[in-house]
Amino acid sequence: MVATIPVPIVKDLAGAPEEPLDHEAEVKDVVEIEEEKEEVELVTEEQVAELNMKAALERAQEEVPLQNLTIAEPMQSRAVEDIVQALSKVHAHYRMLGVRPCRLHSDREKSFLTKAVARWVQAREMVHTMTSGDDSQSNGRVEAELLQLKRRMRLLLHTSKVEASLWPCALRHAATQRLRLQLQRLGVGSKPMVNFGSMVMAKAKRWHHKTGELTNPFKRVQVLGPSPLMSSGWVARTNRIEFSIFGRW
Repeated sequence: MVATIPVPIVKDLAGAPEEPLDHEAEVKDVVEIEEEKEEVELVTEEQVAELNMKAALERAQEEVPLQNLTIAEPMQSRAVEDIVQALSKVHAHYRMLGVRPCRLHSDREKSFLTKAVARWVQAREMVHTMTSGDDSQSNGRVEAELLQLKRRMRLLLHTSKVEASLWPCALRHAATQRLRLQLQRLGVGSKPMVNFGSMVMAKAKRWHHKTGELTNPFKRVQVLGPSPLMSSGWVARTNRIEFSIFGRW
């Protein structure tokens, strides 16, 4: 499941740093103002209010730049239970970022037409809208994000040379990387990500194994994307079968 929400980019309202005053220029300006006192016209309160209203209308008509915030959640199937679970995870992720989703805009997949999804939407005080049948272009914002994620996912699988069956890990890595870049455009800093499929050294818990104290606590693992259970953890594997979750390194 791929979801995206457009967020307005708020311009920096901080004033520019004050420059040192030029006393000679300041005195000259004062003299010029005093000489032009007779030419100043008085403005009534009604005229001031009218000018303020006009300026406010002009600002309201300006286009506000938007930035997409994209989140992807792999699902086991298109069953109603899996869709509701994925919706809950995506919704919670947006709330954690400080974004409150107000509308669910989806296609006409049968699972979205069920009572379980309707109850989920109603419980969160959201509005559910749908595209027309067989018209993916009507939801172009999500389709464009989905296309970018698919391209990035294929690139990660090809460059890392991991099995194609690990595409959910590659999708989560690509989506997390794209979301961090989007947040950076909004002024939210984030740490660089470890390359997908790279081999690193991770510190293992020695008390899980009956080994001596002088045993090397580090093991060589392959990074398979960020962990869905930790804020700064990574999914890794030591061989073709064993998977582990490690914290930050």
